[in-house]
Amino acid sequence: MRCPSCGEPNPDGARWCEACGTDLTVRPDAVCVACGLANIEDGYCLSCGYKQPVPRDHVVVAVGSVAAVSDRGLRHHHNEDAVAVADVGAGGAALVVCDGVSSTPGSDVVSEAAANAARDELVAQLLGVNEPDAEAIDKALNKAVVAAQSSAMSSAVASSTLVVAVAHPTAEGHHVMVAWLGDSRAYWLGRNGAVLLTEDHELGGRLVRWIGADGDGQPAEVRHRLVTDDGLLVVCSDGLWRYAPEAGDMAAAVRGLGGPTAPLDGLGEGLVQLALDGGGHDNISVALWATAASDSRGAVGPDELADRSNP
Repeated sequence: MRCPSCGEPNPDGARWCEACGTDLTVRPDAVCVACGLANIEDGYCLSCGYKQPVPRDHVVVAVGSVAAVSDRGLRHHHNEDAVAVADVGAGGAALVVCDGVSSTPGSDVVSEAAANAARDELVAQLLGVNEPDAEAIDKALNKAVVAAQSSAMSSAVASSTLVVAVAHPTAEGHHVMVAWLGDSRAYWLGRNGAVLLTEDHELGGRLVRWIGADGDGQPAEVRHRLVTDDGLLVVCSDGLWRYAPEAGDMAAAVRGLGGPTAPLDGLGEGLVQLALDGGGHDNISVALWATAASDSRGAVGPDELADRSNP
C-alpha cells in the first residue's frame, strides 16, 4: 500500500504512514492506479501521467442464459461500444450491441442509452410471454429499434450502429431473430453449420445506415431463422468480427475457446482477447446466448432466412 500523500510504501493493513503520518484508513476517492498518489484530474494522474481506467473500459455482464463483454481495445481512448442483455423468461433472451461512431462526439453516451432502451423494450414486450411466435418477436424487435432510435436522437451530433437479437424456444426448436442498422453483426454457430445472419450496411467502406444524428427514419433490417440444432448466437461489433469475419472463422474461434458449452462470460472474455491479440484496433463488444436443448434434428438451411424491413 502506497501512502496517498507522500507515495511511501507501507505494509498492507497499516493504519498510519510510517513516513508522513497520514491516516491510511481514509483514502481519497481518486487515487492513481499506477503510482498510488491522489493527484487525478480529467482522468489522468498529474504525478505520473497514467490514464485512469473508467468502468466502461471493460464491462462484463452475465444474466442467466446470456452474457456480454465490452472492452476499450488498445488504440482508442474511450469505449464507445455498449452492450445490454436480458433474460426474457421461458428460456428466451435479448442481446443488444451498439457501436458508437468515433468520429461523432458523445457517441459513447448515445450507444449506451440506445442499447439500454432497446433491451428494456424487448423485456417489456416479451417478459412473461410463454412462447411468442415469430410475429410477436418481430413486433418486439421493431419496437426495440424505435426505442433505440428515439434515445439516440437526444443527441444532435452523435451516432451509433445497432444490432438487436432475440432467441426464444419453440416446439420446433428456437426462433432466432435479429434487427440491425450498420455494420455490427450477428452469427448463428450451430452444430450443423455456421451462418452470418446480418449484412453490413456499408457502401465503399462507409456506413449507410445508423441511429442518432442524421439517422432518423432509416429502416432496420429484420431476419428470422428457426434453428433446430444446438449452437451459439453471437452478436458483436466490428472490433471483434474483423478478426474473424466469416461465419466459419467465428465458429473456429469459438471452438478454440471450448465451444458453445463453455461458460458464456469466459467465452466472451476469450473472444475479446482474440481481438486484443490481433491488435485491438477498435472497441470490442460481444453478446452471447447458447441453446439449452440437445436435439439432433438438423439446422434449417441459409436459404430459409427471410428478410423484412422495419416499417
